[in-house]
Amino acid sequence: MIPIYGSMSRPGDPSEGLKAMIDGRLSWSEGKLKITVTTDEFTSICPTTGQPDFSSVLIEYVPNKFYLESKTIKFYLWSFREYGSHCEKLASKILQDVVKAIDPESIRVVIDQAPRGGIGIIAEAHYP
Repeated sequence: MIPIYGSMSRPGDPSEGLKAMIDGRLSWSEGKLKITVTTDEFTSICPTTGQPDFSSVLIEYVPNKFYLESKTIKFYLWSFREYGSHCEKLASKILQDVVKAIDPESIRVVIDQAPRGGIGIIAEAHYP
């Protein structure tokens, strides 16, 4: 689904991104390691106003049997570009999807939404 090089189509929604994470997960057997993935280029849509929300995302996890390659995570996060959800629900959704994809030993997801109207929001979800 995700080409090695060249252009690709944006995923239609987060369920397509989740499928790509499951299909693209890689085996892990190297012991304990904390992996941190960050981006400051995450966009989604406010379901109340329809306006774009710009956020930073941090995904920090300890793999169990699988881990995620960065291209797969980029594709997954891209799937939210036209997805309507509040920041608080996004943190929970991303955490739940990564747990479904790779069942990590632990995970923390932080969404830091850029201020709109003078209000910024930081939502943090944890598993277990």
